[in-house]
Amino acid sequence: MSCMGKKTSANESNLDEHIGIIGAGPAGIAAAWFLLKKKGYKNVTVLEAEEEVGGKCRTTTYTDQNNVTNNYELGAEYITYAYDLIFQFMKEVDAKTKTAGTIMTIMGDGKFIDAAKSEPFLKVLPAAMRYLKILKKYKKIIANPSNAGVAADPFLSQSSKDFIASNKLDALKPLFLVGQFGYGSLEDFPAIDLMRTVPLSTMRRTIIQQIPIIRLLWKRPVASLAVDGLQNLFQSMASELDEEKARKTSGGNKAVLLGEKVIKISKVTEENSPPLLVETTKGTHKFDKIICAVPPNLVAGFVDFLSEDAKEHMMKFKYHPYYVGCIDPDHNLPAAYYQNQTLNPGEPVQFSKRWADSPIMAYGYNWVEESEFQPGNTQGEELLQEKMKTYLKENMLIDSYTCFKGGIAWNNYHPHVPIEDYQAGYFDKLEAYQGIDGIFLAGDAMSMESMECSCKYSEQLVNEYF
Repeated sequence: MSCMGKKTSANESNLDEHIGIIGAGPAGIAAAWFLLKKKGYKNVTVLEAEEEVGGKCRTTTYTDQNNVTNNYELGAEYITYAYDLIFQFMKEVDAKTKTAGTIMTIMGDGKFIDAAKSEPFLKVLPAAMRYLKILKKYKKIIANPSNAGVAADPFLSQSSKDFIASNKLDALKPLFLVGQFGYGSLEDFPAIDLMRTVPLSTMRRTIIQQIPIIRLLWKRPVASLAVDGLQNLFQSMASELDEEKARKTSGGNKAVLLGEKVIKISKVTEENSPPLLVETTKGTHKFDKIICAVPPNLVAGFVDFLSEDAKEHMMKFKYHPYYVGCIDPDHNLPAAYYQNQTLNPGEPVQFSKRWADSPIMAYGYNWVEESEFQPGNTQGEELLQEKMKTYLKENMLIDSYTCFKGGIAWNNYHPHVPIEDYQAGYFDKLEAYQGIDGIFLAGDAMSMESMECSCKYSEQLVNEYF
């Protein structure tokens, strides 16, 4: 590895340093939270390119045909049983949760079945026991949000497809929501990430849920929803960060600045000045250290002093584009998460029925394999709706619906590298860049595409380097 410069150690940190954070998604807000609220730093500033906080947590409101208005998620939605850190954040800002609907598998012709019961019990039970044994063995590694070191164990870095086949876990596939959540195919999804989506605590809670009396002893459900939306959680955290910074500094500057798209990060040569200069669309900022809570390939584009070796390495990231929109069907289905288990190209992959009193459903669509449909392509969007119409009529007996405007094509969804690079130790090298010249990396790309993993990685990063 060719070195970019001096590497910052935790021993060199002090609470008066000016810390910059790029990105106000879950990872960026979590990093600021731990620095300002937990570690006691005074000068922490989050720069967000958009005019709103939340990243891939995007909450909107719609009014249905019966004039009922509710909020809906156009990004991350489910808080699973294992999301301890997210539940901690919810408690700290007094955000409320409610039980999410059951995961239902779409069987076709208007028939649905509980995903946990969609395979014969005599197949599910031994598969579940095998999976629990694996989860118990690798519990500590799975709980670590960092990808560093995973490649050293071929069992963890193998593809999820091979992992499921070799361990005879096919009966559990309805619980492994990989394609449905926009994570690509099982062939390209590392086994450890599959285990992170359904870790030991979640699997145990899922099993307990099938036992009528015992399940009543557990207050936390298998999956929960944020009553006011997940974007509201991170907006509330951002407001508290603003207040915390105002209390600690005399300038009254906010901790989270919106509309500050980063153009360039360069070094400052003048004496008695923080060493890093950030140029944004609204002005300039100087920092001692910067946490980039955005995909590394974006970092490679705006940090002008990275080595060519580092830039080339960071540019390997790819995405699985994901489209989310909402429809108002002609009848009201029970509140639930409806998954398309077949994942045929051109079909929607999931529907989220959030509220019992309204028929509105959010839907997800993997258009990476759909060459005719690309973001901003009006003709492609019309094609998507035609395929949606056919799927809904044949599989869910929905003959008509209203499609709401405001759907989002997430171009940068699920940042990842090809599994061959993952297995070759890609993240070991990427982690070695942490702290060089005061630049740190965080976000979904450094762990996996989940709020919990991203926020836990930020916590771990702060504890290790700050």
